[in-house]
Amino acid sequence: MTYQFAQPETGYELMGDKLWFFNPGYDYFYKPLSQSIMTDESKSTKIKEWTSILQVIANSPHPDMPLIFNYILAQIVVLMGDEFVNFSDKFLSPEEPLQVQNQGSPQGEQGMMGGPSNQYLLPQPDMEVMTREGMNV
Repeated sequence: MTYQFAQPETGYELMGDKLWFFNPGYDYFYKPLSQSIMTDESKSTKIKEWTSILQVIANSPHPDMPLIFNYILAQIVVLMGDEFVNFSDKFLSPEEPLQVQNQGSPQGEQGMMGGPSNQYLLPQPDMEVMTREGMNV
């Protein structure tokens, strides 16, 4: 619309030096500013999605896992509103593993909590133990 209705001086004021690279024959599209701004709800949704991905891949024994973990953590923190420079020196070291191998839980604790509840060997909460006992499972 600037090309059709504005004087060259107005076009230069609006577009600056980019005016010289403007070609009115190209197909341009308009995206409203309101669609470009990420709402708090969409940020919250993205944080939840990144957290879900992180939970799925966190136990991977792959040697590049700290790099992937650091990337996802950076994405989450940026979505939360912090600047990258404020936390970039706090990433995990790629030379060290994320978790100690052979972490197994103590035998006494496993017996008290009712045994493992899933493939990750997490102990069952008391409420789940009572529910399973009530259902005779």
